Amino acid sequence: MEILIKKVHFLVLLILFMNISLSRTTQETHSPQSYCGSIKIEEPFVSQNSRNSSFLKDMALCRSDILYYKTSLGLFQKFSIDYKNKLLTISHSSCSSSSNYVSPKDLSSGFPSPPKPNSLLLFNCLNSKHTSVLQNCPHLKNEQDSFNLCKECLTKKGSLSFSCLMVDDVQDLGNEFHPKELNCSHYRRVYKSTSQDGNSVKFELGTRLSWDAFAM
Repeated sequence: MEILIKKVHFLVLLILFMNISLSRTTQETHSPQSYCGSIKIEEPFVSQNSRNSSFLKDMALCRSDILYYKTSLGLFQKFSIDYKNKLLTISHSSCSSSSNYVSPKDLSSGFPSPPKPNSLLLFNCLNSKHTSVLQNCPHLKNEQDSFNLCKECLTKKGSLSFSCLMVDDVQDLGNEFHPKELNCSHYRRVYKSTSQDGNSVKFELGTRLSWDAFAM
């Protein structure tokens, strides 16, 4: 009888161990994760475990291997997701006409501010309202730099305008701001990032959102 009890006890422990191992393996194998093109999509953008995660999941839309940020303003192509720092970048691949202006403030509405502010470049502006928040683009040294940032600023005659103003932090702008107030022809959304060596700050194209407050 004692031998039988020991065997039963051993079998119970063995079954318990197997269940724990199987549970861990299943969790690792079925951890929410997928790809949209070359961009890895993982929690919280594919999780349905909480209200917050579901909110983030609803923002991501994959079409034809292109990842989009879905908002009430429309679809915007996502450039990258930084899971370590909980940041996502909405790309702005070309200089846009002011008539199609989308405010970086509207894109980031409801999200906490990123570590470094989102900025705005305004091209060929004809008046100087909002002078307290505007400055000349410090990284534009010649016409070639302007051409690289806004090739669409070419006039009908083919001459290149290099007039450029920058709003260092878009949060300094009023909610109703529009480039047409300054008669600007084009704009670009940019953000600040730190160089790899950590010794300098540079501008990158796009708008950054922090989702740290929504991470579980």
